[in-house]
Amino acid sequence: MTKRINEVFFLRPWAVKEDVLTAMTEIISRHIKGEKLSKEEIQTRVGANKIAVPDYEVTADGVARIPIYGVIAKRASMVNNISQPEGTSVEEIRNNLNAALSDNTVKSIMLDIDSPGGSVDGIAEMSDMIFEARKVKPILAYADGQMCSAAYWLGSSADKIYASKSSEVGSIGVYAVISDYSRAYKNLGVDTAVIKAGKYKAAGHPLKPFTDEDRGSIQDEVNSYYDLFVEAIARNRNVSAEDALSMANGKVYIGKKALAVGLVDGIMESDMAACNDFKKSKNKSAEITDIKATSGTASPGADIEKVLGKEKVIIQKPKEEIMVEYKEITLDALKVNRPDLVTALNAEGLNAGKEAVKAEGKAEGVKQENARATAILKKANAFEGMQDLAVKTIEENDTIEAAENRFKAKKLDAIQKEAPKAAGPGQEAVVAKQYAQTPEGWALEYKETPALATEFGKEAAYVSFKKAEAAGKVKIYKK
Repeated sequence: MTKRINEVFFLRPWAVKEDVLTAMTEIISRHIKGEKLSKEEIQTRVGANKIAVPDYEVTADGVARIPIYGVIAKRASMVNNISQPEGTSVEEIRNNLNAALSDNTVKSIMLDIDSPGGSVDGIAEMSDMIFEARKVKPILAYADGQMCSAAYWLGSSADKIYASKSSEVGSIGVYAVISDYSRAYKNLGVDTAVIKAGKYKAAGHPLKPFTDEDRGSIQDEVNSYYDLFVEAIARNRNVSAEDALSMANGKVYIGKKALAVGLVDGIMESDMAACNDFKKSKNKSAEITDIKATSGTASPGADIEKVLGKEKVIIQKPKEEIMVEYKEITLDALKVNRPDLVTALNAEGLNAGKEAVKAEGKAEGVKQENARATAILKKANAFEGMQDLAVKTIEENDTIEAAENRFKAKKLDAIQKEAPKAAGPGQEAVVAKQYAQTPEGWALEYKETPALATEFGKEAAYVSFKKAEAAGKVKIYKK
């Protein structure tokens, strides 16, 4: 008994509510010491609210009820009389699911869950099988008391999750409990030895001193199962990895709080109320549901087998001829028979029209913006050194007129900065004004420079001199 407890309990990670595992630890410790509790005492200590797991059944309206009660383990015998008088095994869940998929009278499947979670062994594979089975028949999960940890891992694989208003949902996480009894045995005068081969073999064994290396090895294993858990939540609930990770914080949510954080899809007072709501949600695609429930059901020739150690349902559907009658579809007929479809088509057409108007307006806006930018650049070319300012005016959405005014202002400012300041008395020689090298410029220079009048006498003489100088010939004219 002690060897089985060591292997199942102490050396494996768990996905179960902390208070339940704490109670189980106490019971296990009593087992090791040779003290055993009665079924009633075990039930009281772990707070089990159901003494026996109900049987698998199919209701009159074709709902297959698969019970998942108590602590979950790969085999129920591993936790019976340790967690509560009875638990649920992964084997039982798999067998019941296969039976429901193979039964032609079953139209939908309900996972009836009241479980704090359990061992991680086989949970990932069972979750995959439930998720794949959704392609064959609709599946809902109902939390009637608890849907925590490993139980939520399985429940999240359903199409929809419902819970009663007082049910506990969540506790998403993985952990291991390591008890080091080596010192206690030593104090009792009992020498123990764990014979092993392999550096990390027997890490966490209760009769072996617990080391930092053991802790690292077990932490890696716990992290690996946690990653699988979070990935399954993201896939099953169709949420992002970040959202799934935020849910996987180990917290337990009750009723509406579980709904608020996205762990469940609805709060229902009973499992039958959940079934009715689930059925209504499926009626929106009733034709598709009926096809899945009939052609997707395993026939007598169905092959349900294991693939690479993972339980998956493989349905071999017999070939059959399907007679299809084609009828002309008119708008008037649709208005009578499918008003919802007509409404949807009208809405889609209206949206398409709005998008077309948006696209047309956007194209016209682009056209006008290109014209504005082109005109501003053209204005900038008429002024030297205005390229940077042109780009700025375009970015700041200036009008063409406003941009041109900015160019003129900048040019005028530059001219004023370059113009010589008026000379004071005795400073005529300091400031030399630049004149254009043309007849007009020379004439202006003559008029504004008294010394030239004294030297040349006439404006024409000075202009002629400048022309000759420009041509390389210089002549001196006298009065």
